[in-house]
Amino acid sequence: MKQAFEVKAIFSIFMNKWKLILLVVLVFTLAGGMVSFAVPPIYQAKTDILINQTMKNKDSTVLTSGEIESNLQLIETYKYILKSDRIVNKVNAVLKESYKKSDLLKKVKIESNNNTQILTVVAEEKSPKKAALLANTFASTFQKEIQTLMNFDNVHLLNDATVELDTKLVKPIPVIYFTVSFLIGLCISTMIVIIKEVYFTVLDTPQKMEKALGIPTLGTTPFIEGKTKNHTFLTDERYLKMIPQLEFSPQIIEAFRTLRANLQFIMTQQEVKTILLTSSVPGEGKSITSGNLAVIMAMDNKKTIYVDADLRKATGRMLFNTSNRKGITSFISGNSSIEEIVQETEIKNLSFIAAGPIPPNPSELLSTNMLKKLLDDLKKRFDVIIVDSPPLILADAVILSTKVDGCIFVADAFSTKQDLAVKSIEQLQKVKAPLLGSILNKSRLEGAASYYY
Repeated sequence: MKQAFEVKAIFSIFMNKWKLILLVVLVFTLAGGMVSFAVPPIYQAKTDILINQTMKNKDSTVLTSGEIESNLQLIETYKYILKSDRIVNKVNAVLKESYKKSDLLKKVKIESNNNTQILTVVAEEKSPKKAALLANTFASTFQKEIQTLMNFDNVHLLNDATVELDTKLVKPIPVIYFTVSFLIGLCISTMIVIIKEVYFTVLDTPQKMEKALGIPTLGTTPFIEGKTKNHTFLTDERYLKMIPQLEFSPQIIEAFRTLRANLQFIMTQQEVKTILLTSSVPGEGKSITSGNLAVIMAMDNKKTIYVDADLRKATGRMLFNTSNRKGITSFISGNSSIEEIVQETEIKNLSFIAAGPIPPNPSELLSTNMLKKLLDDLKKRFDVIIVDSPPLILADAVILSTKVDGCIFVADAFSTKQDLAVKSIEQLQKVKAPLLGSILNKSRLEGAASYYY
């Protein structure tokens, strides 16, 4: 049953890439066809020579077995003589051409049929007339020269090559060119699909993400353009992408409501309060997703706080248009209390803790017990704590993942590579981080609110 599903999955991969396969196959097939018409034509002509020694007994009408055997033994000798310098030079003289021996020998082949007294001269040239002339000249020249060389007449021409009957086009054969080009195109397109699937697969659907990562997809969120009611050129783009600033975007809000419902189900089952959001690399929409998740939680009358734990970039303040003067680093270093670092936002039920002044040693600060103390204290004050962390290319995210109740992996439907995402999940699993699931960000709008946990 498992093998049947794997075959079906492989078939599905190729079906999804049928346009690419068709394009590559068409390009190669058409290129092969064009080459076949561009290649100069080569014609082939044949003439047969009979090796038949004159009978010693003129009164006899039947060759003895010894005479036949003698003729057969001469076949290999005559094949060599036919392609000797003597014959080639004579042919050149008759044709009045200045062929090099190597070029002329490439144009002519001598064939023999097993256990027969027949030699066949096969000549190839760029025109039927030249091919027939070359074959006939070789045969007739050989017939004349053999009388001098062997001192007897046992070579007879069975037929002269004629343009109409004994020549044919041998190169190029369009059918062969089209067929070979088609097969090459098919092989190359298959290799492209396989390489793309193995090394460049993007997690663009919830089903693909679940299969690759082995964790449930909690929801999909669409790409947010950030259109607003009122803003100035000084307003940060990330602030404009927050739910309160969005205008006429019911599908975006519904997508986050679905995410909230799925997450709340888990939170009640597992007693989760502190939730970390992380991703593989920067630019996958992790911060905006975590910010809007905090907003949608607050809109459900949940006392929520957003904690910017990215001590390197500290972008959280831009989401809520707040200050970064005091924050996590201020608390961990002992310069500020919790009350001093918690800020109120313009959104009801939503508070904010900034990263604070950027330290020279973020990983060391996050490893201290003070961060754990901060999160434990926040649990007593808030229903939901959303923690925005750096991406998993930094050690900070792995450290943070061990200090929260649950982790959510955020992937970009346009750019997150499957192999990199799998490695990121493995990083979290190595430290036994509590993985809750994943979010597919920047998904297609029409399917954003339709995927349920």
